[in-house]
Amino acid sequence: MDEGVLLLLRYKQRSDIWKKLFTAMGHVGSFLAQMAKFGKVEEGFPPAKRGVFLYGLTDRFLSAFRPEREAFIFSVMTTYAEAVGNDSRATELALEGLELARRMKLPIVIGALGPKAVAPLLMANKFAEAVDVGLQAATCVVASRDSQSVLSSSTDLMATLGAKPSSGWLMAENQGMMLGVVASVFRLGQMWLDSPPSCRQGVQGVIAACKRLGESAAYPHAWAKASELLEETFLRGVPQWRLRERVHEAGLKQVSAVHVLAYLLTPFAEDAIVDVVAPCQAMALPDVVKLLPADSPMSRRIILPFLSQYWRATFSQQRSRFNSPRLVEGSLNEALAAPEKSRPSAILRAMLDGLGVDYSGWPEDTRKWLQLH
Repeated sequence: MDEGVLLLLRYKQRSDIWKKLFTAMGHVGSFLAQMAKFGKVEEGFPPAKRGVFLYGLTDRFLSAFRPEREAFIFSVMTTYAEAVGNDSRATELALEGLELARRMKLPIVIGALGPKAVAPLLMANKFAEAVDVGLQAATCVVASRDSQSVLSSSTDLMATLGAKPSSGWLMAENQGMMLGVVASVFRLGQMWLDSPPSCRQGVQGVIAACKRLGESAAYPHAWAKASELLEETFLRGVPQWRLRERVHEAGLKQVSAVHVLAYLLTPFAEDAIVDVVAPCQAMALPDVVKLLPADSPMSRRIILPFLSQYWRATFSQQRSRFNSPRLVEGSLNEALAAPEKSRPSAILRAMLDGLGVDYSGWPEDTRKWLQLH
């Protein structure tokens, strides 16, 4: 179906029959995307009917047409491609749709496609652009919650979120940092394991983006702290205790993404040991998967590969730190073969159990994510 949509978009003349056909394809595409992703459509959504393209192109499709839907349909096609596991196609559609949405200045479409575009940008090592897109997408998503007109290109997002700083800007910048900066750590981790020089270049790109965005941010101290944490960890070789100490420094309690970032950086400290890394990752990952689900392309392409590669290598190198290493090895292998949605928690649970961690006193949401019984 996406081929048909793209052919229509290349056709320059927007006649009435074109508008009817395009709107009908959007409706059918949305039906298929919902069925593929959820196994059902939202309540009240009109079902797609057989023969609609032959004899069902009524005027209701014409009246429903809006020019901005030419960009929004990319969100529909991307959702379908993701649901059927075609990540490469989803990547192409997300990037093309995001470019169109930016040209048309459509916040709601940028918010829908931006998160889907971050993963391919990171895979292409375009770290600064990924951080930019993450913040822009989060800003659009948060603004759309309080406005009914964000589909219009005339929407003033600054006015929608209010004067800086505000609760709206706090949410937008926190989610933006999670989408761009925190997500980049997993990609940087892959590079750190495979190609340290390339990792250093990527880190510098993220740091530069944080410093630039911080200049106009509602919470500049959070962006400054993020760049400091990245620089200290990857470029200066800060010890683990210092990373944990930075989490509790004054002025950062509001921006939880900075806390998550500090915890996720512990594997890259110069004195990293599993006794610290595993609990820190377990504390951070529940917040990550709220925004970047474990069955999303971001997880499949970046988060899961890093976690799998890191813990394979780390268990091999620090095997003696685990209780009953042979049993732990079996548990880790089972976790690595678990379904995508439960694999991150299964990996961490295998490592934590092998270290003999006492879970009493752990936050309830962390215990729930680890599926502790």
